[in-house]
Formats: sequence, C-alpha cells, structure tokens
Amino acid sequence: MMFNNGLNQRSAEEAVEDDPTIDQIVGANVRQYRTGTSMAQHELGSKMEVYLGRAWPAQTVSLAEKGRRPFAVTELVALADIFAVTVTDLLDPADYASSAITLPSGSGMYLTWYLALAGPAPRTSEVDFGEVVDDIKHLAEELSETAANLRDSAQAVSSEAQGVYGRAVRVQRKLPTVKKAFDGVSPITDKDAE
Repeated sequence: MMFNNGLNQRSAEEAVEDDPTIDQIVGANVRQYRTGTSMAQHELGSKMEVYLGRAWPAQTVSLAEKGRRPFAVTELVALADIFAVTVTDLLDPADYASSAITLPSGSGMYLTWYLALAGPAPRTSEVDFGEVVDDIKHLAEELSETAANLRDSAQAVSSEAQGVYGRAVRVQRKLPTVKKAFDGVSPITDKDAE
C-alpha cells in the first residue's frame, strides 16, 4: 500500500495561477465530448436525469463545463456512460500544458502524481502487437489493390481521351474539304420549300 508523504504536493505559495483544477479538467473534457457528439447542453442535462433522478438545468451544464462546480462521483460515472468513455478519460488533462493541478485548498499536486491516481495507462503487455501488425498488413493490401484499380481506371480514361482527341483531329482536318464542298451552295429558305 502506498501512502502520500506530501512530496507529490506543492504548497499554495508554489502553485501557479494557471494550473487547472480537477473540475476544470473534467469540465473541459465534458464540453469536448458533448460538442463532439453534437449534443446540446439541454440534451446532456436531460440525459443526467436517468442517472441522478433529476435533470441538470442548462446552467448546471454550463457551470460544470467551465469547471465552476465540483463533480460528484455519481456524476462522473453518469457522464462517462453517456459519452461511452471511462471516468479516467474524463479526468485526463491532455488539453493542459501545466505540470500540476490546483486543489481546493489552493495547494497543488504534481501532474505525474495526479495521473497515477486518476488511473493507469494501458500497459503495452495488454496490446497484441501481432494483431496490430496483421491489421497493418491487411490495410497495406487493401491500399495496394485500390492503387491498382485507380491505375487501371486512369489508363482506360487516357485511352478513351486519346481516341476522342484522334477523332477531333480527323474532323478538324476534314473541315476545309467540307467547307469547300458547301461553297457556292445557297441555304434553303421557306420560299424554296413551297
């Protein structure tokens, strides 16, 4: 069991004003997931009723997205389920370049410690690299086949274009002969037709 001995915290004096709070991190992620799914604030508020027994008004959604209200654990679980992500995804500070987060006390916590507490990153031992390589090989084969089809189509279009060009050149060459053949011929008028 690991106990925090205070080495992973920064004092209020060391805290930087721009360090985000946990609520700001979660709020920014909620806003990103909500807008990424083209969901309106009132829709998110309505979906929260299934989990909380009451809907979130649009004002609550707005305050939450701005990080101006704390999140209950139940709300984090509800939001994760609504957006089909994990609670760890909601806690992910990826959009912040800060090295720490600000705690409600005004002191800070180093980001590395916060990330360790927020949840472990997937271990490479859990990734089946053989499967990844197979997927890449399959995609390469599909791309090769698509490239071959495009090449064949381009050759067919090129051949057709050459044929059209050849016919246009032959017509152009015959135009003086056709023009000469019609020199001296007067057009037919309505009077001639009677």
